[in-house]
Amino acid sequence: MSKPITESILSNETRVFLMCCDFRSFSAVAHALGITQSAVSKIIRKFEDSIGFELFIRNSRPLTLTPEAHLLHRQLRDPQKSSAQPVSGRHADGQRQCPDTKTD
Repeated sequence: MSKPITESILSNETRVFLMCCDFRSFSAVAHALGITQSAVSKIIRKFEDSIGFELFIRNSRPLTLTPEAHLLHRQLRDPQKSSAQPVSGRHADGQRQCPDTKTD
């Protein structure tokens, strides 16, 4: 039986992503970490580039998670419950897993 992911084994990008999910604000996360809002935005953009999809709808206040981000957030917070879904939010054929999301 696997244990829940702990903060000590998460990447910097993953930790910042989880904080953004909780705070719903890049500025609030930046303040909590003692870095600039721009640095948080760059960390999230780098994470998005590495996983291949956007995590937040940036034109809303507070930040809104995309359907893929909701799925990833659930998987990171409780990996046992979410193990049946792919982390990428996509099927093996590349189609998005989330039914509410338009396909590419």
